[in-house]
Amino acid sequence: MKGARMYDTEGLSITGTPCPDDAPCAVKSYEETRKAHLGCMVCGEGGPDAPAFGLRFIPDPAGGVLATFRTARRYQGYAGILHGGVISTLLDAAMVHCLFARGVTAVTAEMTVRFLREVPVDCDVCVGATLIGERHGVFQAVASLSRGGTRFAVAKGKFCRSVR
Repeated sequence: MKGARMYDTEGLSITGTPCPDDAPCAVKSYEETRKAHLGCMVCGEGGPDAPAFGLRFIPDPAGGVLATFRTARRYQGYAGILHGGVISTLLDAAMVHCLFARGVTAVTAEMTVRFLREVPVDCDVCVGATLIGERHGVFQAVASLSRGGTRFAVAKGKFCRSVR
């Protein structure tokens, strides 16, 4: 995009780049915004027919959000390795929750994931995201999946406000 700052996902930390000063302020609380998402398979309440991952995001001091996820065997692709679709889902959810933290309800318009190394099953990983900008109503965020300083995957995404 002309005039937009580009971010190198290679150099991202979990917290990423702090939100720009011109980012939109929250008009709703995080919990109020999240209520639109209660049926979500990642962070929602789930049920017998649709168990949820149970992620609970917390604010990050750098302006993003963080959550811990247990990489259970039921989420593996190849033996002992977390499925790439699950990794992508976690990164997407983190970026959406970063927007929720600002009172913005949005849907994913575009997402690019870079898988850096295999994610083992049966361990806790940290997923985090940060808002990096907004231009013409399109929000941009970055996310990372890591454990103990080792980054497994990073993502960049663009999000549009939801009409709901």
